[in-house]
Amino acid sequence: MLVLTITQRLRKEIQSFRSWKCLSSIWSDSPRDVSKLITKDHVFAIERIMNSFPTSSALLRLKQVYGGTSSFQWVPSRGDLIEPSFQQQVIEQMLLSDHFSAFPPSIGRRRMFWKWFIQLLEGQGEEVDERIYSAYVALLSESQRALTGLAPPPPSYSTRFWKQNAKVDGTLYLTTILESQTTIESGTTGLRTWNASLALADWLITHSVEHRNVLELGSGAGFLGLIIAQLQLNYQNAQPKDTLTSLMLSDGNSEVLNRCHQNFLLSCNNMCKHHMLYFTLLEWSDALDQAIMDNRFSKLNQTLQNADVVIGADLEKARKDCFALLALTVRRKETIDTFIQNLGEHKILLEQHLTSMPPFQSTTP
Repeated sequence: MLVLTITQRLRKEIQSFRSWKCLSSIWSDSPRDVSKLITKDHVFAIERIMNSFPTSSALLRLKQVYGGTSSFQWVPSRGDLIEPSFQQQVIEQMLLSDHFSAFPPSIGRRRMFWKWFIQLLEGQGEEVDERIYSAYVALLSESQRALTGLAPPPPSYSTRFWKQNAKVDGTLYLTTILESQTTIESGTTGLRTWNASLALADWLITHSVEHRNVLELGSGAGFLGLIIAQLQLNYQNAQPKDTLTSLMLSDGNSEVLNRCHQNFLLSCNNMCKHHMLYFTLLEWSDALDQAIMDNRFSKLNQTLQNADVVIGADLEKARKDCFALLALTVRRKETIDTFIQNLGEHKILLEQHLTSMPPFQSTTP
């Protein structure tokens, strides 16, 4: 006996097919040999319905692509693309989104996204919503105006979506920063997020640091610090009797540190609830000036003593029972090989962890 439950949504969807009457009789009469009555139209109808459900994950992936934090290599399934409400959801959550209106990705990113999305829809024979075409044409005009100048592309917003523990808490968090679109800006590489930060953020989410005082050395634009701060807030909400732990962010470049501070002030990051955030300029060469060292490092020494976790490099006089976690972007293999060789010469054990950086996807090779 064939037993099928049909919701109103399924019935409405199937009614768009000419063979609905025959298909309806299959479910109502429940014949013994159903296979003889099911045609290719029926199979296509059922396939279309079944594939139309899992759009939430596809929408999240699309937002990651649109937000500038995932590559165009991933594509939605055919079932998602032809689902009647899918385009409307994309328009509402990206084109008409309050967040993306206030913190938009770069013009180039949005132009590439809508061109890519239009090609996907047209490839499935779907009629593209006029609002999507209009948005793409407007971005083409803006891109042409931007190309008339010789200046490098301006900084733009990037938004990353992540979950702390999908099995326990399905809350979807977003972290937005204003960062450089070029490798070097104003003579520094600290104004953009590097792959090593993405990998380290992924590790910190799954390895508890939220109940510890943290000092970050070389905080850059602030992406990693924002992740840590959100983890600390989550822990405070779960354990209200415990004291909120502190986070000190430092960098040797005043412009970079100011960008980091401004990203913490973005309303979407919701850091106004964190009352234990500190920002300090820390340039190692200042130690050569005794007057500067006495003033600045007297405070830093207290900070170092209070820190449970120090994220950074160039650390000396570490305790014997601690370990170092290094997140490295491999730019030159020779450099990494030399580093590993030197570790061996000093009898320092090394354990390598390769990561694909979920949920933070790299947009660079």
